[in-house]
Amino acid sequence: MAEFKRARNAKAKEARRHGILEAAATLFKANPTSLPTTSQISSYCDISKGALYLYFKSKEEIFLAIIETHFLEWLSIFDIKKQGNKPQNLDTIALFGLLDKACTYMQDNPIFLQLACMSSSVIEPNVDSKILLHHKNHLGLEINKVSHSLGDNTKLLTHSQIAPLLMRSYATLLGLWQVSHPLEPIAKVLQSSSMHVITPDFPSTSRDMLKDIWQLAIQANKPEKSGLLGKLFSR
Repeated sequence: MAEFKRARNAKAKEARRHGILEAAATLFKANPTSLPTTSQISSYCDISKGALYLYFKSKEEIFLAIIETHFLEWLSIFDIKKQGNKPQNLDTIALFGLLDKACTYMQDNPIFLQLACMSSSVIEPNVDSKILLHHKNHLGLEINKVSHSLGDNTKLLTHSQIAPLLMRSYATLLGLWQVSHPLEPIAKVLQSSSMHVITPDFPSTSRDMLKDIWQLAIQANKPEKSGLLGKLFSR
């Protein structure tokens, strides 16, 4: 192993931290059934375990950071202000375009939902409570910020309605991923019999489900039309 040199400034420390996350992600992608150990990660980074522990207290903390990074990137799809777009009044078609991008992100970054499926049972229980609380608070603040950004750019929904919709969308994609991507031994069984019908197609189903969730919320938010004409044209 090459001689370890301590990162001396903020830029070097961030680069070292990013390198650890990249190494952990690469190792996990090679074997997504279990988390690689800190020894494997430090060896891949060509640093000592002691150096790794200067940045993360456990392997679970490393993978929590990877989940957080992906979640914030996914969430930013809905952040009109962060994308640098001019203020606009998004209609249903434009909003559904954002949902399509959100589904595409999940398809392009399978490690995100693979790790998220392990988060509540494997990762979070083994993370220091203070770090876990900071992680949850950070996500909560970002969801609130993004919901305001999107709410300021559409008349379809308010920010207070958008925040729970964002989490409902994430939870829906997470659950769908678990059903549509069984572990390899189970997948082989399902492929060899008529039971393959219980593994829905993620790309198409995810888009349909998110559109249904948001469309129902948009419809419920519309003011009811009164009188006979209102009842006729609301159908």
